[in-house]
Amino acid sequence: MFVSYIGAVVRQNVPITIDNWRDKALKDAKDIIWNDIQTTFVLDEERKSYVLRVAGKIHRGFRSHLSNFYLKDREGNTNAEPPKIYQHYISKDEWSAFVSKRSDPAFVNISTANRERASNPKHPYKKSRMGYARLEQQIRKDTQADQPLGRHILWKEARVNKEGVVDNENVKKVVELCETIEQSSETQEGNKDTCRDILGKVFNVPEYSGRVRGKGFGVTPKSFFPQEKRQKPSNEEVLEKLRILSEQVALLVNTNKDKQLPVQLQPEIQMESETGSCNVGLKSIPEGVTTCVLYLSSPTQRKVGKGILHNTSGEVLHNIPIPAGHVKVSPTVAFEPTAPLPIPDNDGDMKFLSDAIGSYVAWPTHLVALEKKIPKDKSVTSPEKVQINKPPLQPKKGSKPQKLEVNRAAKLQRLEGNKAAKLAATKNLDRGKSVAAAAAPNKSQPRLGKYGACLDIQIKRNMGSSNDSPIVQMNKDIFGDEYIEYLEKEQMYDLLEHKELSVTVISLYIR
Repeated sequence: MFVSYIGAVVRQNVPITIDNWRDKALKDAKDIIWNDIQTTFVLDEERKSYVLRVAGKIHRGFRSHLSNFYLKDREGNTNAEPPKIYQHYISKDEWSAFVSKRSDPAFVNISTANRERASNPKHPYKKSRMGYARLEQQIRKDTQADQPLGRHILWKEARVNKEGVVDNENVKKVVELCETIEQSSETQEGNKDTCRDILGKVFNVPEYSGRVRGKGFGVTPKSFFPQEKRQKPSNEEVLEKLRILSEQVALLVNTNKDKQLPVQLQPEIQMESETGSCNVGLKSIPEGVTTCVLYLSSPTQRKVGKGILHNTSGEVLHNIPIPAGHVKVSPTVAFEPTAPLPIPDNDGDMKFLSDAIGSYVAWPTHLVALEKKIPKDKSVTSPEKVQINKPPLQPKKGSKPQKLEVNRAAKLQRLEGNKAAKLAATKNLDRGKSVAAAAAPNKSQPRLGKYGACLDIQIKRNMGSSNDSPIVQMNKDIFGDEYIEYLEKEQMYDLLEHKELSVTVISLYIR
Protein backbone atom coordinates (compact mmCIF):
# COMPACT_ATOMS: atom_id res chain seq x y z
CA MET A 1 0.00 0.00 0.00
CA PHE A 2 2.82 2.44 0.90
CA VAL A 3 4.63 2.01 -2.44
CA SER A 4 1.36 2.17 -4.40
CA TYR A 5 0.44 5.42 -2.70
CA ILE A 6 3.85 6.91 -3.53
CA GLY A 7 3.33 5.91 -7.19
CA ALA A 8 -0.05 7.64 -7.35
CA VAL A 9 1.36 10.85 -5.86
CA VAL A 10 4.34 10.80 -8.25
CA ARG A 11 2.13 10.34 -11.34
CA GLN A 12 0.02 13.30 -10.26
CA ASN A 13 2.91 15.74 -9.69
CA VAL A 14 5.82 14.74 -11.95
CA PRO A 15 5.54 14.95 -15.79
CA ILE A 16 6.63 11.92 -17.79
CA THR A 17 8.92 14.17 -19.84
CA ILE A 18 11.36 14.53 -16.90
CA ASP A 19 14.42 12.43 -17.72
CA ASN A 20 16.63 13.20 -14.72
CA TRP A 21 15.21 12.69 -11.24
CA ARG A 22 18.06 14.82 -9.81
CA ASP A 23 16.93 17.84 -11.84
CA LYS A 24 16.78 20.92 -9.58
CA ALA A 25 13.51 21.92 -11.25
CA LEU A 26 11.82 19.07 -9.36
CA LYS A 27 12.51 20.58 -5.93
CA ASP A 28 8.98 21.95 -5.52
CA ALA A 29 7.40 18.74 -6.83
CA LYS A 30 9.46 16.65 -4.40
CA ASP A 31 8.38 18.84 -1.50
CA ILE A 32 4.73 18.33 -2.49
CA ILE A 33 5.23 14.56 -2.68
CA TRP A 34 6.89 14.43 0.74
CA ASN A 35 4.28 16.62 2.41
CA ASP A 36 1.45 14.55 0.88
CA ILE A 37 2.99 11.30 2.11
CA GLN A 38 3.59 12.71 5.59
CA THR A 39 -0.07 13.67 5.78
CA THR A 40 -1.11 10.06 5.17
CA PHE A 41 1.71 8.12 6.84
CA VAL A 42 3.69 8.72 10.03
CA LEU A 43 7.31 9.17 8.92
CA ASP A 44 10.31 10.82 10.48
CA GLU A 45 12.13 13.57 8.62
CA GLU A 46 15.21 11.39 8.34
CA ARG A 47 13.27 9.03 6.04
CA LYS A 48 12.71 11.74 3.44
CA SER A 49 15.77 10.82 1.40
CA TYR A 50 14.74 7.16 1.19
CA VAL A 51 11.12 7.96 0.29
CA LEU A 52 12.22 10.29 -2.51
CA ARG A 53 14.56 7.61 -3.88
CA VAL A 54 11.63 5.21 -3.96
CA ALA A 55 9.61 7.87 -5.74
CA GLY A 56 12.30 8.28 -8.36
CA LYS A 57 12.46 4.53 -8.91
CA ILE A 58 8.67 4.38 -9.36
CA HIS A 59 8.75 7.31 -11.81
CA ARG A 60 11.40 5.57 -13.90
CA GLY A 61 9.41 2.33 -13.83
CA PHE A 62 6.23 4.11 -14.90
CA ARG A 63 7.97 5.62 -17.92
CA SER A 64 9.33 2.21 -18.90
CA HIS A 65 5.82 0.74 -18.50
CA LEU A 66 4.42 3.35 -20.88
CA SER A 67 7.16 2.63 -23.45
CA ASN A 68 6.67 -1.13 -23.35
CA PHE A 69 2.85 -1.29 -23.44
CA TYR A 70 1.42 2.00 -24.73
CA LEU A 71 3.97 3.65 -27.01
CA LYS A 72 2.98 1.51 -30.01
CA ASP A 73 -0.10 -0.48 -30.93
CA ARG A 74 -0.20 -4.14 -31.96
CA GLU A 75 0.70 -3.28 -35.55
CA GLY A 76 3.80 -1.38 -34.41
CA ASN A 77 2.44 2.08 -35.15
CA THR A 78 3.09 4.90 -32.69
CA ASN A 79 0.06 5.96 -30.68
CA ALA A 80 -0.67 9.65 -31.14
CA GLU A 81 -3.00 9.80 -28.14
CA PRO A 82 -2.06 9.12 -24.50
CA PRO A 83 -3.48 5.96 -22.88
CA LYS A 84 -7.09 6.40 -21.77
CA ILE A 85 -6.30 4.93 -18.36
CA TYR A 86 -3.82 7.74 -17.70
CA GLN A 87 -5.48 10.63 -19.54
CA HIS A 88 -6.15 12.45 -16.27
CA TYR A 89 -2.39 12.33 -15.56
CA ILE A 90 -0.88 12.87 -19.03
CA SER A 91 -1.79 15.70 -21.39
CA LYS A 92 -1.53 15.46 -25.18
CA ASP A 93 1.49 17.80 -25.27
CA GLU A 94 3.34 15.72 -22.68
CA TRP A 95 2.57 12.54 -24.58
CA SER A 96 3.78 14.00 -27.87
CA ALA A 97 7.07 15.11 -26.27
CA PHE A 98 7.43 11.70 -24.58
CA VAL A 99 6.85 9.83 -27.87
CA SER A 100 9.34 12.09 -29.67
CA LYS A 101 12.08 11.34 -27.10
CA ARG A 102 11.43 7.60 -27.09
CA SER A 103 11.47 7.47 -30.90
CA ASP A 104 14.83 9.22 -31.18
CA PRO A 105 17.45 6.87 -32.78
CA ALA A 106 20.01 7.63 -30.07
CA PHE A 107 17.57 6.60 -27.34
CA VAL A 108 16.52 3.49 -29.28
CA ASN A 109 20.15 2.33 -29.56
CA ILE A 110 20.79 2.83 -25.83
CA SER A 111 17.54 1.08 -24.93
CA THR A 112 18.31 -1.90 -27.17
CA ALA A 113 21.81 -2.31 -25.70
CA ASN A 114 20.50 -2.17 -22.13
CA ARG A 115 17.74 -4.64 -22.89
CA GLU A 116 20.20 -7.16 -24.36
CA ARG A 117 22.53 -6.79 -21.38
CA ALA A 118 19.68 -7.26 -18.90
CA SER A 119 18.42 -10.36 -20.70
CA ASN A 120 21.81 -12.07 -20.46
CA PRO A 121 23.48 -10.93 -17.20
CA LYS A 122 27.01 -12.04 -16.41
CA HIS A 123 26.14 -12.86 -12.78
CA PRO A 124 22.37 -13.66 -12.79
CA TYR A 125 20.31 -12.98 -9.68
CA LYS A 126 18.17 -16.01 -8.73
CA LYS A 127 15.97 -14.90 -5.86
CA SER A 128 13.19 -13.47 -8.01
CA ARG A 129 11.34 -10.64 -6.20
CA MET A 130 13.15 -11.23 -2.90
CA GLY A 131 15.63 -8.45 -2.34
CA TYR A 132 18.91 -8.46 -0.46
CA ALA A 133 17.31 -7.11 2.71
CA ARG A 134 14.74 -9.92 3.01
CA LEU A 135 17.34 -12.47 1.99
CA GLU A 136 19.66 -11.34 4.79
CA GLN A 137 16.79 -11.50 7.31
CA GLN A 138 16.00 -15.07 6.25
CA ILE A 139 19.63 -16.23 6.44
CA ARG A 140 20.17 -14.62 9.86
CA LYS A 141 16.95 -16.23 11.08
CA ASP A 142 17.99 -19.68 9.85
CA THR A 143 21.57 -19.41 11.18
CA GLN A 144 20.67 -17.36 14.27
CA ALA A 145 23.45 -14.93 13.43
CA ASP A 146 23.67 -11.75 15.49
CA GLN A 147 26.00 -9.74 13.24
CA PRO A 148 25.24 -8.41 9.73
CA LEU A 149 26.41 -10.64 6.92
CA GLY A 150 29.26 -9.68 4.68
CA ARG A 151 28.57 -8.44 1.18
CA HIS A 152 30.32 -11.40 -0.43
CA ILE A 153 28.12 -13.86 1.51
CA LEU A 154 24.88 -12.17 0.48
CA TRP A 155 26.08 -11.82 -3.10
CA LYS A 156 26.81 -15.56 -3.27
CA GLU A 157 23.52 -16.64 -1.61
CA ALA A 158 21.55 -14.51 -4.07
CA ARG A 159 23.03 -16.48 -7.00
CA VAL A 160 22.69 -20.12 -5.94
CA ASN A 161 19.92 -22.31 -7.36
CA LYS A 162 17.16 -24.08 -5.42
CA GLU A 163 19.59 -26.86 -4.45
CA GLY A 164 22.02 -24.29 -3.00
CA VAL A 165 24.60 -24.86 -5.74
CA VAL A 166 26.36 -22.26 -7.88
CA ASP A 167 25.75 -23.33 -11.47
CA ASN A 168 27.20 -20.30 -13.30
CA GLU A 169 30.90 -20.30 -14.20
CA ASN A 170 31.32 -16.54 -13.80
CA VAL A 171 29.73 -16.65 -10.37
CA LYS A 172 31.99 -19.59 -9.40
CA LYS A 173 35.11 -17.59 -10.19
CA VAL A 174 33.96 -14.67 -8.05
CA VAL A 175 33.04 -17.00 -5.13
CA GLU A 176 36.43 -18.76 -5.26
CA LEU A 177 38.29 -15.46 -5.21
CA CYS A 178 36.20 -14.27 -2.26
CA GLU A 179 37.00 -17.47 -0.33
CA THR A 180 40.72 -17.11 -1.10
CA ILE A 181 40.86 -13.53 0.14
CA GLU A 182 38.79 -14.39 3.21
CA GLN A 183 41.12 -17.26 4.18
CA SER A 184 44.20 -15.10 3.72
CA SER A 185 42.77 -12.56 6.18
CA GLU A 186 43.93 -9.68 3.98
CA THR A 187 40.68 -7.76 4.43
CA GLN A 188 38.18 -7.44 7.23
CA GLU A 189 34.52 -6.74 6.58
CA GLY A 190 34.55 -4.08 9.26
CA ASN A 191 37.04 -2.01 7.28
CA LYS A 192 34.43 0.13 5.55
CA ASP A 193 36.30 3.39 5.30
CA THR A 194 38.01 2.55 2.01
CA CYS A 195 35.21 0.66 0.18
CA ARG A 196 37.69 -2.19 -0.25
CA ASP A 197 36.09 -5.15 1.48
CA ILE A 198 36.28 -8.70 0.08
CA LEU A 199 33.69 -8.24 -2.67
CA GLY A 200 35.11 -4.84 -3.58
CA LYS A 201 38.60 -6.31 -4.02
CA VAL A 202 37.33 -9.12 -6.22
CA PHE A 203 35.42 -6.87 -8.64
CA ASN A 204 37.94 -4.02 -8.36
CA VAL A 205 35.49 -1.49 -9.82
CA PRO A 206 34.03 1.64 -8.20
CA GLU A 207 30.58 1.51 -6.69
CA TYR A 208 27.67 3.28 -8.33
CA SER A 209 26.58 6.52 -6.71
CA GLY A 210 23.05 5.33 -5.83
CA ARG A 211 23.55 1.75 -4.64
CA VAL A 212 25.97 -0.73 -3.10
CA ARG A 213 26.63 -4.03 -4.84
CA GLY A 214 25.30 -6.93 -2.74
CA LYS A 215 23.13 -4.78 -0.43
CA GLY A 216 20.08 -3.93 -2.53
CA PHE A 217 17.99 -0.82 -3.00
CA GLY A 218 18.12 1.93 -0.41
CA VAL A 219 21.74 1.37 0.63
CA THR A 220 24.11 4.02 -0.70
CA PRO A 221 27.92 4.17 -0.59
CA LYS A 222 27.72 7.20 1.68
CA SER A 223 25.69 5.31 4.28
CA PHE A 224 27.46 1.95 3.98
CA PHE A 225 31.02 3.29 3.73
CA PRO A 226 30.97 6.18 6.22
CA GLN A 227 33.94 8.50 6.07
CA GLU A 228 35.50 9.67 9.28
CA LYS A 229 34.71 13.33 9.86
CA ARG A 230 37.68 15.58 10.37
CA GLN A 231 37.46 17.19 13.74
CA LYS A 232 38.36 20.84 14.07
CA PRO A 233 41.34 21.40 16.36
CA SER A 234 40.65 22.88 19.75
CA ASN A 235 42.09 26.19 20.91
CA GLU A 236 44.66 24.36 23.03
CA GLU A 237 45.88 22.38 20.01
CA VAL A 238 46.16 25.53 17.91
CA LEU A 239 48.15 27.32 20.62
CA GLU A 240 50.45 24.32 20.99
CA LYS A 241 51.15 24.29 17.24
CA LEU A 242 51.86 28.03 17.33
CA ARG A 243 54.29 27.53 20.20
CA ILE A 244 56.16 24.82 18.29
CA LEU A 245 56.33 26.98 15.16
CA SER A 246 57.63 29.94 17.19
CA GLU A 247 60.42 27.78 18.62
CA GLN A 248 61.36 26.58 15.15
CA VAL A 249 61.47 30.14 13.82
CA ALA A 250 63.61 31.28 16.76
CA LEU A 251 66.01 28.38 16.15
CA LEU A 252 66.23 29.27 12.45
CA VAL A 253 66.94 32.94 13.26
CA ASN A 254 69.71 32.01 15.68
CA THR A 255 71.21 29.61 13.15
CA ASN A 256 71.31 32.28 10.43
CA LYS A 257 72.22 35.15 12.73
CA ASP A 258 75.62 35.65 11.09
CA LYS A 259 73.98 35.90 7.68
CA GLN A 260 71.71 38.81 8.54
CA LEU A 261 72.05 42.25 6.99
CA PRO A 262 74.85 44.56 8.14
CA VAL A 263 73.96 46.68 11.12
CA GLN A 264 74.57 49.96 9.32
CA LEU A 265 72.05 49.04 6.61
CA GLN A 266 69.30 47.57 8.77
CA PRO A 267 67.74 50.90 9.82
CA GLU A 268 67.18 51.79 6.19
CA ILE A 269 64.90 48.81 5.59
CA GLN A 270 63.06 48.67 8.90
CA MET A 271 59.32 48.05 8.82
CA GLU A 272 57.38 51.28 8.93
CA SER A 273 53.85 50.01 8.40
CA GLU A 274 51.54 50.39 11.39
CA THR A 275 49.97 47.05 10.58
CA GLY A 276 53.28 45.27 11.01
CA SER A 277 53.77 44.22 7.42
CA CYS A 278 57.23 43.42 6.13
CA ASN A 279 57.16 45.91 3.23
CA VAL A 280 58.99 49.19 3.40
CA GLY A 281 56.75 52.12 2.53
CA LEU A 282 57.81 54.27 -0.37
CA LYS A 283 57.82 57.27 2.01
CA SER A 284 61.07 55.96 3.52
CA ILE A 285 62.79 56.05 0.11
CA PRO A 286 63.87 59.43 -1.25
CA GLU A 287 62.18 60.49 -4.43
CA GLY A 288 64.21 60.47 -7.59
CA VAL A 289 67.16 58.24 -8.38
CA THR A 290 69.21 56.57 -5.64
CA THR A 291 71.93 53.96 -5.55
CA CYS A 292 70.96 50.91 -3.54
CA VAL A 293 71.97 47.44 -2.37
CA LEU A 294 69.84 44.47 -3.41
CA TYR A 295 69.03 41.58 -1.09
CA LEU A 296 67.21 38.26 -1.27
CA SER A 297 65.55 36.54 1.69
CA SER A 298 65.40 32.92 0.48
CA PRO A 299 66.88 30.58 1.60
CA THR A 300 68.71 33.12 3.82
CA GLN A 301 68.78 36.91 3.80
CA ARG A 302 71.89 37.97 1.91
CA LYS A 303 73.32 40.70 -0.29
CA VAL A 304 73.24 39.73 -3.97
CA GLY A 305 74.14 42.92 -5.82
CA LYS A 306 73.91 46.66 -6.28
CA GLY A 307 71.73 48.81 -8.46
CA ILE A 308 70.00 52.12 -9.05
CA LEU A 309 66.56 52.72 -7.56
CA HIS A 310 64.07 54.79 -9.56
CA ASN A 311 61.41 56.17 -7.22
CA THR A 312 59.42 58.66 -9.25
CA SER A 313 55.69 59.12 -9.67
CA GLY A 314 54.01 57.31 -12.51
CA GLU A 315 56.87 54.85 -13.05
CA VAL A 316 56.10 51.86 -15.23
CA LEU A 317 58.21 48.81 -16.01
CA HIS A 318 58.25 47.71 -19.65
CA ASN A 319 54.94 49.54 -20.24
CA ILE A 320 53.36 47.71 -17.27
CA PRO A 321 52.62 49.33 -13.89
CA ILE A 322 55.02 48.27 -11.16
CA PRO A 323 53.42 45.69 -8.80
CA ALA A 324 52.44 46.81 -5.32
CA GLY A 325 55.25 46.50 -2.79
CA HIS A 326 57.95 46.70 -5.48
CA VAL A 327 60.18 49.41 -6.87
CA LYS A 328 61.89 49.91 -10.21
CA VAL A 329 65.57 48.95 -10.00
CA SER A 330 68.35 48.86 -12.56
CA PRO A 331 70.99 46.32 -11.38
CA THR A 332 74.58 47.39 -11.99
CA VAL A 333 76.66 44.83 -10.08
CA ALA A 334 75.88 41.15 -9.38
CA PHE A 335 77.65 39.73 -6.32
CA GLU A 336 75.69 36.51 -6.91
CA PRO A 337 75.19 36.21 -10.69
CA THR A 338 72.91 33.16 -10.43
CA ALA A 339 70.60 34.78 -7.88
CA PRO A 340 67.01 34.43 -9.18
CA LEU A 341 65.07 37.59 -9.93
CA PRO A 342 62.03 38.16 -7.64
CA ILE A 343 59.87 38.63 -10.76
CA PRO A 344 61.50 37.00 -13.82
CA ASP A 345 60.96 38.59 -17.21
CA ASN A 346 60.23 35.67 -19.51
CA ASP A 347 59.67 37.94 -22.51
CA GLY A 348 63.09 39.52 -22.04
CA ASP A 349 64.72 36.18 -21.14
CA MET A 350 65.82 37.52 -17.74
CA LYS A 351 65.69 34.94 -14.95
CA PHE A 352 68.88 35.66 -12.99
CA LEU A 353 70.42 38.84 -11.62
CA SER A 354 73.29 38.70 -14.11
CA ASP A 355 70.76 38.75 -16.98
CA ALA A 356 69.27 42.04 -15.72
CA ILE A 357 72.49 44.09 -15.61
CA GLY A 358 71.82 47.34 -17.46
CA SER A 359 68.08 46.67 -17.69
CA TYR A 360 65.14 47.36 -15.34
CA VAL A 361 63.40 44.92 -13.01
CA ALA A 362 60.88 45.05 -10.17
CA TRP A 363 62.40 44.41 -6.73
CA PRO A 364 60.56 44.03 -3.37
CA THR A 365 60.87 47.20 -1.32
CA HIS A 366 61.69 45.31 1.88
CA LEU A 367 64.77 43.81 0.16
CA VAL A 368 66.29 47.12 -0.94
CA ALA A 369 68.79 49.07 1.18
CA LEU A 370 69.59 52.66 0.26
CA GLU A 371 73.10 54.02 -0.09
CA LYS A 372 73.15 57.61 -1.33
CA LYS A 373 71.06 59.77 -3.61
CA ILE A 374 72.52 60.56 -7.01
CA PRO A 375 72.70 64.30 -7.81
CA LYS A 376 70.25 65.47 -10.40
CA ASP A 377 72.98 66.79 -12.68
CA LYS A 378 74.37 63.29 -13.19
CA SER A 379 72.67 60.90 -15.54
CA VAL A 380 71.95 57.32 -14.52
CA THR A 381 69.81 56.31 -17.41
CA SER A 382 71.06 54.93 -20.66
CA PRO A 383 72.96 57.75 -22.41
CA GLU A 384 71.99 59.00 -25.81
CA LYS A 385 73.83 57.07 -28.43
CA VAL A 386 76.11 59.05 -30.72
CA GLN A 387 76.63 57.80 -34.21
CA ILE A 388 80.33 57.60 -35.02
CA ASN A 389 81.46 57.50 -38.61
CA LYS A 390 83.54 54.35 -38.60
CA PRO A 391 85.23 53.46 -41.87
CA PRO A 392 83.99 49.93 -42.68
CA LEU A 393 86.31 47.51 -44.35
CA GLN A 394 84.25 46.08 -47.20
CA PRO A 395 86.24 43.75 -49.41
CA LYS A 396 85.49 43.70 -53.09
CA LYS A 397 83.74 40.73 -54.63
CA GLY A 398 86.10 38.03 -55.76
CA SER A 399 89.05 39.48 -53.92
CA LYS A 400 90.60 38.93 -50.50
CA PRO A 401 89.83 41.37 -47.65
CA GLN A 402 91.99 44.44 -47.67
CA LYS A 403 94.65 44.70 -45.00
CA LEU A 404 94.44 47.34 -42.30
CA GLU A 405 96.17 50.61 -42.81
CA VAL A 406 99.75 50.50 -41.65
CA ASN A 407 100.79 53.88 -42.80
CA ARG A 408 101.15 56.14 -39.76
CA ALA A 409 100.29 59.27 -41.77
CA ALA A 410 96.96 57.71 -42.84
CA LYS A 411 96.22 56.83 -39.23
CA LEU A 412 96.87 60.37 -38.05
CA GLN A 413 94.75 61.83 -40.80
CA ARG A 414 91.81 59.56 -39.91
CA LEU A 415 92.24 60.32 -36.23
CA GLU A 416 92.13 64.09 -36.78
CA GLY A 417 88.89 63.78 -38.78
CA ASN A 418 87.00 61.86 -36.07
CA LYS A 419 88.69 63.15 -32.91
CA ALA A 420 85.94 65.60 -31.94
CA ALA A 421 83.10 63.10 -32.41
CA LYS A 422 85.08 60.40 -30.61
CA LEU A 423 85.65 62.55 -27.53
CA ALA A 424 81.94 63.45 -27.36
CA ALA A 425 80.94 59.79 -27.67
CA THR A 426 83.37 58.79 -24.95
CA LYS A 427 81.86 61.30 -22.54
CA ASN A 428 78.26 60.31 -23.31
CA LEU A 429 78.75 56.53 -23.47
CA ASP A 430 80.21 56.16 -20.00
CA ARG A 431 76.81 54.81 -18.69
CA GLY A 432 76.00 57.66 -16.36
CA LYS A 433 79.45 58.12 -14.86
CA SER A 434 81.29 61.36 -14.65
CA VAL A 435 83.91 61.36 -17.36
CA ALA A 436 85.70 64.31 -15.84
CA ALA A 437 87.12 62.11 -13.11
CA ALA A 438 87.96 59.33 -15.57
CA ALA A 439 89.65 61.52 -18.16
CA ALA A 440 92.95 61.32 -16.36
CA PRO A 441 94.24 59.54 -13.26
CA ASN A 442 93.69 61.53 -10.05
CA LYS A 443 96.23 61.89 -7.37
CA SER A 444 93.90 59.93 -5.11
CA GLN A 445 93.37 57.07 -7.57
CA PRO A 446 93.51 53.50 -6.20
CA ARG A 447 96.84 51.91 -5.65
CA LEU A 448 97.81 49.90 -8.72
CA GLY A 449 99.34 46.46 -8.65
CA LYS A 450 102.50 45.40 -10.41
CA TYR A 451 100.75 44.82 -13.71
CA GLY A 452 98.79 48.07 -13.38
CA ALA A 453 101.90 50.10 -12.61
CA CYS A 454 103.68 48.77 -15.71
CA LEU A 455 100.64 49.51 -17.84
CA ASP A 456 100.41 53.01 -16.36
CA ILE A 457 104.02 53.69 -17.36
CA GLN A 458 103.35 52.33 -20.83
CA ILE A 459 100.32 54.61 -21.26
CA LYS A 460 102.24 57.73 -20.21
CA ARG A 461 105.15 56.84 -22.47
CA ASN A 462 103.34 55.82 -25.67
CA MET A 463 100.04 57.73 -25.36
CA GLY A 464 101.30 61.07 -24.14
CA SER A 465 99.93 63.02 -27.08
CA SER A 466 96.47 62.85 -28.56
CA ASN A 467 97.86 61.50 -31.84
CA ASP A 468 99.22 58.31 -30.28
CA SER A 469 95.93 56.38 -30.04
CA PRO A 470 96.36 52.70 -30.98
CA ILE A 471 94.16 51.31 -33.72
CA VAL A 472 92.09 48.18 -33.03
CA GLN A 473 90.38 46.10 -35.71
CA MET A 474 86.83 45.08 -34.69
CA ASN A 475 86.09 41.50 -35.75
CA LYS A 476 83.01 40.94 -37.91
CA ASP A 477 82.23 37.56 -36.31
CA ILE A 478 81.97 39.20 -32.88
CA PHE A 479 80.52 42.67 -33.58
CA GLY A 480 78.57 42.02 -36.80
CA ASP A 481 80.75 44.34 -38.87
CA GLU A 482 84.43 44.83 -39.55
CA TYR A 483 85.77 48.31 -38.87
CA ILE A 484 88.61 50.21 -37.18
CA GLU A 485 88.34 51.58 -33.64
CA TYR A 486 90.73 53.90 -31.78
CA LEU A 487 91.74 53.23 -28.20
CA GLU A 488 91.81 56.39 -26.08
CA LYS A 489 93.98 57.05 -23.07
CA GLU A 490 90.89 57.62 -20.88
CA GLN A 491 89.65 54.13 -21.72
CA MET A 492 92.92 52.59 -20.64
CA TYR A 493 92.60 54.29 -17.25
CA ASP A 494 89.09 52.89 -16.96
CA LEU A 495 90.72 49.46 -17.25
CA LEU A 496 93.31 50.28 -14.61
CA GLU A 497 90.77 51.67 -12.15
CA HIS A 498 88.31 48.76 -12.69
CA LYS A 499 85.63 51.03 -14.10
CA GLU A 500 83.00 50.18 -16.69
CA LEU A 501 84.81 49.18 -19.90
CA SER A 502 83.98 50.08 -23.48
CA VAL A 503 83.64 47.65 -26.34
CA THR A 504 87.03 48.72 -27.66
CA VAL A 505 88.83 47.92 -24.41
CA ILE A 506 87.13 44.55 -24.16
CA SER A 507 88.07 43.73 -27.76
CA LEU A 508 91.68 44.70 -27.13
CA TYR A 509 91.75 42.60 -23.96
CA ILE A 510 90.41 39.57 -25.89
CA ARG A 511 92.97 39.99 -28.63
